[in-house]
Amino acid sequence: MNNMYSRAFFFCVLGLSLTACVSLPGGGLKQEESLLPHWVLNPPADDSQTYYGIGQAWDLSHAKKVALQEISSKISVSVGGASETTSTLHNDLFQESAFVRINTKTQDKELQNYSVEQVVQNSGQFYALISIAKADLVNSWRLKLERLDRLIEADVAGLSPLSALEQYVAWGSIIPKVGDAVSYLSLITTVNPGFQVSSYEQRYLGYQKSARDASNNLNVYVNSETNFIPVSKKIIKHLTQSGIKVSESKTKQTNAIVEIKGTERKQIVFESYTVELRMTIAILNSSGKIIVTTPINVSGGSVIDYASARISAANKLNNKIEKNGVFSVLGLTQ
Repeated sequence: MNNMYSRAFFFCVLGLSLTACVSLPGGGLKQEESLLPHWVLNPPADDSQTYYGIGQAWDLSHAKKVALQEISSKISVSVGGASETTSTLHNDLFQESAFVRINTKTQDKELQNYSVEQVVQNSGQFYALISIAKADLVNSWRLKLERLDRLIEADVAGLSPLSALEQYVAWGSIIPKVGDAVSYLSLITTVNPGFQVSSYEQRYLGYQKSARDASNNLNVYVNSETNFIPVSKKIIKHLTQSGIKVSESKTKQTNAIVEIKGTERKQIVFESYTVELRMTIAILNSSGKIIVTTPINVSGGSVIDYASARISAANKLNNKIEKNGVFSVLGLTQ
């Protein structure tokens, strides 16, 4: 609403500034009609079939872009009143990023098949009136939703042979796609409230529950040879920060194992203790079957002793984890 009043005020001031004044006999002044057309000063209102946007800029392409941005803003605001169904789907798994997703999908670059209704140039400025058919928008979003839905279904179908840890990581890449799909549903139902979302709703809510279960049921045992305990502690820290239950002993609840083995090379170089850790990190399922192995080499130094050099090497691995993510370092793709 504030945007509407601001734009009305802007065009009012602009219209007055562009009004020419001419001299009359006796020194009086007479104001001529504004050179701006009616559709600039009184933009057409949106209707059940069409969105309209007006843009002003020093070049025509930018004026069109501004007009599309205006339409984008209208759609984003409208999504705030989305149906209860899609609001429910935007639950605590991705509510913080839902608005960002919707804004991204309504940016001017995402709006296609628009028509340029009017263009005028005045005092070096271009004014453009753009229209977009709501039916075209819905069809575009529906096609994108269908493509995304097929990707989600294929990802979910590939989960069954995976270990518990692999499934957890896989859900980490599936759920953002579900969030994107729900954003398209929100957009579609905003423009076309009659669009049927029930088939999507049931599956997506089920996927969100499965993702939570995969996280809640995961219990990882990190097993390490003595020399690599500083490394194991770094991995445990990052797994815990990801919300995973981790232990340093195997229990009945353990359904994933991270095993760290390797060799250690020690030497003194210029009065500095150096340690090179040549490790293999293996991911095993609950029955002990190896899922994936990843070789990792890190080295560290210290003027104190080898134990401090070992900690230095572990800190380098920690930096790598913080940069690339713990699952990437473990050989799993999220």
